[in-house]
Amino acid sequence: MESMLAKIWRLFSHHKGLGGEEAHPEVNRLVSGFMTPDMLSKLTAANGDSKLISDGDINVLDLSAGNWLIEGNLTNNLPLTYSFFSVNVVQAGSRKFITATQTGTGKIWTYVVNNDDNKVDTPIGWRRIWQEVVLFSGSVGKLNDSILLTDGVHKFEFFDIMYEYQGNHSFARITVNQLKSGFGLTSVNINNGVTDVGFSYAETSVSYVNNTQLKISASKSVNNNMGSSSASEINTANINIYRILGKF
Repeated sequence: MESMLAKIWRLFSHHKGLGGEEAHPEVNRLVSGFMTPDMLSKLTAANGDSKLISDGDINVLDLSAGNWLIEGNLTNNLPLTYSFFSVNVVQAGSRKFITATQTGTGKIWTYVVNNDDNKVDTPIGWRRIWQEVVLFSGSVGKLNDSILLTDGVHKFEFFDIMYEYQGNHSFARITVNQLKSGFGLTSVNINNGVTDVGFSYAETSVSYVNNTQLKISASKSVNNNMGSSSASEINTANINIYRILGKF
């Protein structure tokens, strides 16, 4: 009887005593207790579930660790207003790393909250993570050549144009408005001979046809021999556009 009562008391004390006045102690590495609502929230967040926040006055920078779905407004510190964001918060002590992804476009921003006494030199505010898509890969440069893009230009904010002229590679970055109004590319090549100081200069104009097509509307290069009997002449070499990246 004495051993039975001791066993009952031991089971009771481990069930209630370890949790104070609560009958169900919290689970930890040593005790097979019960999960609290806060533990459940953290677990579902770790599993990828997002909690919808409808309160327009929430401050995103004050969120605890987890995944959230929030509509941006003028006061909650999201990168844009009137747009839904999937927000992920990773926390370590007084530091937070926040990622906000615009659900409609996939555009990404990050924010670092650092309340340590010894703060590092990180920029204040949201930082944009630019993404890119290859819209064209090939080689075009002759007059009236078409450049067929794999996606509509309206989806992007910037375009990186990579091109080559007589072995010299160049790079140009333009906005979507510049692309739609037409843009130009230039390049210079200086002869490598010891006594030959001539050079050639090339220009190419690219026009906008529609949302997925561009066209070479002008392409010309001039060779100057700097003192020869033929001081300048039309060169047959063209600027070759070989890659276009859309950035968003």
